[in-house]
Amino acid sequence: MAFIDNVKDTITKTGKTAVKKTKDLAAIAKVSADIEETKSLLKAVYIEIGKKYCELFDKESAAPDFTVNVATAENLTEQLEALRTERLTLRGKVKCTACGKAVDNEYIFCPYCGEKLPEPPAPEAPEGDAETEDEDIIDVEFDDEKDDE
Repeated sequence: MAFIDNVKDTITKTGKTAVKKTKDLAAIAKVSADIEETKSLLKAVYIEIGKKYCELFDKESAAPDFTVNVATAENLTEQLEALRTERLTLRGKVKCTACGKAVDNEYIFCPYCGEKLPEPPAPEAPEGDAETEDEDIIDVEFDDEKDDE
């Protein structure tokens, strides 16, 4: 009977140890997730601080340590806007100067706010063969079009 009691005590201790370790691992996982979430929030705050700094100062008035960073941010912002405009043009759209929505370049006035739309850029002559006029054009909508609005 002592042997069975000894086995019973060993199993009970092992079970309690397993439960404790499971609880410890769950607590560690929760704290680790909280750490990652806090780091993500902190990164977002740092990004917002940097964005606001760049909006407040241009490359001439920024603190000396930030001049290069602000100039780089300005250049990248201009490049991004040019790329977005190019993407809109390729999709046959223009950006409303009043509300910022992407609108088909066939419209004269924005259907969202009524503002007169800018003239669409003149289509460029295709490079290469003159037979490109016979090609079918397919209009495709992309999920990231919200980025343009």
